Amino acid sequence: MKRRNKLKRHLLFPCLMLVTLLTTMPVALGASRPRTTPDVTVEDTLPPETETAPETPVLPETPEDPSVPDTPAAPDLTEEPDPEDDAAQAPPETEPLTAEELFSTTLFIGDSRTVGLQEYGGMTGATFFSDVGMSVFTVQDKTVSVPGLGKLTLEELLTEKSFDRIHLMLGINELGYDMNAIVQQYGQVVEYIRELQPDATLYLGANLHVSASRSQSDSIYNNPRLNQLNQQIEALADGQQVIYLDVNPLFDDASGALNADLTGDGTHVYASAYATWSQWLYESMQ
Repeated sequence: MKRRNKLKRHLLFPCLMLVTLLTTMPVALGASRPRTTPDVTVEDTLPPETETAPETPVLPETPEDPSVPDTPAAPDLTEEPDPEDDAAQAPPETEPLTAEELFSTTLFIGDSRTVGLQEYGGMTGATFFSDVGMSVFTVQDKTVSVPGLGKLTLEELLTEKSFDRIHLMLGINELGYDMNAIVQQYGQVVEYIRELQPDATLYLGANLHVSASRSQSDSIYNNPRLNQLNQQIEALADGQQVIYLDVNPLFDDASGALNADLTGDGTHVYASAYATWSQWLYESMQ
């Protein structure tokens, strides 16, 4: 009986140990079980808020030191222009010359058309070196009777008297020559005059047109050749000391020919037209 009780006690202890082991095993197993990932929410995917940098504190303005005086601004030394000074410095306005004043210092060189200006233009005081039939081929060698000065060559006249203006109109009597020869000689005459009177303004007058009937019936003295020559003469001008003057628009008809009402021979204008020409020259030379 005692042996049986002792055996029961020996069996009871292992049973208690087994029960204790079974009781604690789930806890141990639970601790070693892999953890499941919890559900991820939208809030969990948002990036963390970025911390903004702290604002730089604004330093207070440095108070002005009352002991330091303000620096005065530099005075404006620019003086306002005096209108009276400007008026004193401006060149005085010159009154236009009268016709007599202008023509008294002007020399006219030319052929029969220039003779007409001398006789009918009323150009008081003007000097004329002109003759019927004069051309660029004869002007330097010809002796002409100049009112108040006697018979002179062009060289003698240009050496003896100074002019402010010189008007040269030649060309129609030369139309029978080769055009290149005419232009070359014309240029030589221009240089000759400029050399002897370098301070004078030289005006190159265009040759007056002939009437339409004269132009159409003459193979030499016609307007196409006159226009060709006038263009070559114009090319010799520089617009400053040598100036080209074309009076033809004053006397032309609608076709560009000398108005038949102003001429009797188709080449020279009537005496009454020279006064109009003279006035035009006065206005053009101012």
